[in-house]
Formats: sequence, C-alpha cells, structure tokens
Amino acid sequence: MAFTDPLAAFVQAHPISQNEREALIILMLIIMYADKKLTLEENATLRHYEKIMKWESDRSLSDFFSNRIAEIRSVMRDPTRLATYIETACARISHQDIKSLVIKACNDMATSDFNKDNEEKFLLEAIVNTLESTKG
Repeated sequence: MAFTDPLAAFVQAHPISQNEREALIILMLIIMYADKKLTLEENATLRHYEKIMKWESDRSLSDFFSNRIAEIRSVMRDPTRLATYIETACARISHQDIKSLVIKACNDMATSDFNKDNEEKFLLEAIVNTLESTKG
C-alpha cells in the first residue's frame, strides 16, 4: 500500500493562489526564525511544504526566500513592525480552507524541532488570532 500524504492531497484538492502561497511561506518563516535557532527539522518541514506547492512567479523561489528572510530578520527586532508584517501576510489569505492549512503549516514548523518555545507559541497564537479575525 502506498503512503498518502494528507497535506499533499489537501493542497491538490484546494488550489492555492500564488498570493496565498507566498503568505504561507512568509508565516512559516516567521515561526522558523522565532526562536533564533534554525534546525534541520525546521528546514525539512519548510522543504516538505515547498515540494507540495506549485510556484508560479517570475521570481524564483530561492530569490523569494532570500528577500523574505532578510525582511523577517529585520522586522523581528520591532514588535510593532512584526505585528504589521503578520497582519499583511494574513490579509493575503482569502479562503477559510487555506487559513486552516496555514495554521497547520505554522504549527508543524513550531513543533518540528520538538521544542516549541514561548516566542514560537506567542507568534503562532498571533498568526491564528489574526487569521481568525480576517474575513475570507
């Protein structure tokens, strides 16, 4: 019997716009950088999501990552800018099914290294609350 990835099946059944894909990656990167420690497990989690999503942009995914990581590292030094950055990313997600996927992906990222610290919990809660408060 073949192994079926339920997330991949979900993504295939519920098309995600490029705008939503970019927001998903941004929010996952925020959680990834929350504890200021990057682990192989976090990287593997990000790569898993990367493999199951199409990338339909004139910019390469590598270029997108580089630019977003620089932005995220900068905004994480200022709680007000970080909150605005999270709100802006969450506003790009318009479908309720995709909001659920984003919450799952961010939780997967937070738990991938088996150590969800307080900053990861705080940012995950901020993302969930922001997604739940946006219309879509």
